[in-house]
Amino acid sequence: MVEVILILLLITGIALFARMNEGSWLSPGAFFAMLWVLYIFCALFFVTDYDTLSGALLWVFSSCCVVHIGSLLGRSLIKRKEISSGESPDLRNFPYLKGILLFLTGIGLVELCFILFKSNFSPTAFLSLQLISEVSAMNRSDFGFGDMNQGIIERILFIFVYTAPLFGGVIYKLTSSLSQKFLAVTALLVVVLVGTLYGSRMGVLFGGSFWISGHMATHLLGRAADTQKGRSYVLRILFSAVLIISGLSLLVMVIRYQETSIISTDLLVHNFSDQFGFLSAFAQWFQLEGLQFSDPTLGHRTFGRTYELLGLTLADQYFYYSTDVGFTTSNIFTVFRDLIEDFTPLGALMCLFLVGIAGGASYRRVSQGEIKSLPMLTTVYVFTFTSFSYSLFVYTAPTIALIIFWFYFRCCARGMPFNSKEN
Repeated sequence: MVEVILILLLITGIALFARMNEGSWLSPGAFFAMLWVLYIFCALFFVTDYDTLSGALLWVFSSCCVVHIGSLLGRSLIKRKEISSGESPDLRNFPYLKGILLFLTGIGLVELCFILFKSNFSPTAFLSLQLISEVSAMNRSDFGFGDMNQGIIERILFIFVYTAPLFGGVIYKLTSSLSQKFLAVTALLVVVLVGTLYGSRMGVLFGGSFWISGHMATHLLGRAADTQKGRSYVLRILFSAVLIISGLSLLVMVIRYQETSIISTDLLVHNFSDQFGFLSAFAQWFQLEGLQFSDPTLGHRTFGRTYELLGLTLADQYFYYSTDVGFTTSNIFTVFRDLIEDFTPLGALMCLFLVGIAGGASYRRVSQGEIKSLPMLTTVYVFTFTSFSYSLFVYTAPTIALIIFWFYFRCCARGMPFNSKEN
């Protein structure tokens, strides 16, 4: 236990060091380390086998170091600009965005109705937590662990459902209109409800991460001279992340196991602890196999369903079997296992280093008002939020949603009228 605490202090130290060097908790290297410190701290309240943790925590420490170093390098590659005058970004810089979000959210509502229709439930099912639980359990049995698969139409609808919260987070930050903010929140609620009806807490994790990350990147747009004054914003983001990602994931767990009629404190604590079994599962695996350099799977786990779609792998090659971690079981082992198995330990660290470079470069560009770099920064933030579970790119729908998000900014977004001077 003492060894674990000491390593956690080391990770905390690199988080503080990254914050000092990068100038803001929102800078990718500092943000990555901070979230992992908070996740590990919470996990320690539930872990029962501390003996397996040391190696995994040293790996997390190494990962935080290379992301931070990469972030510093990425920032140094972009010339620093002093913004002397200009305007704050608003919806004029994002043409068609309101219409796009309205369309995507409408498609999401169609998907919700479709799920209920094929489950022989009416829309009034949303008025009963018990009925929602029945739909969730049915879909999880049929599509999650059964032989049934979603058809091509529903898979396309899923793409739109995941795309909506990316744009929703951007609009929520840009607008002061209550109706537009309501639309942005609806985009988030739709992806949460779709995930709930399929009993998928990962759907909530990805959708919530998309919304929050889009909001964060937009918050930084054009704030080069103000990045160190965002302490209250960081606290609000952390609170929102806990509420949206962790809290709603807990709700999905209760609903999908049909425990809605016996909700108790012990039940909530048990399901809440399940979210922290990922670290223990990774620790057990890392102790046994984490430093093997042979037989890399070359992206089959990191890009799971995308590889399957291209005919390069089979589904059972990137799914893990559950492992008993003492306080729960888990078949989720963090993004670190995916990267290590795909690219070996050295390759995994190189991948994290490249994430840091991309994050640092896009952070500087966005804070200097470069709108077209906002999708890159958003993606790095999403990678950070989802790193506790597994690869951001393991599913095709969220991956294509990110591609659509990137495409919009490359083709439609307009620059900001800043007068700037390079240093």
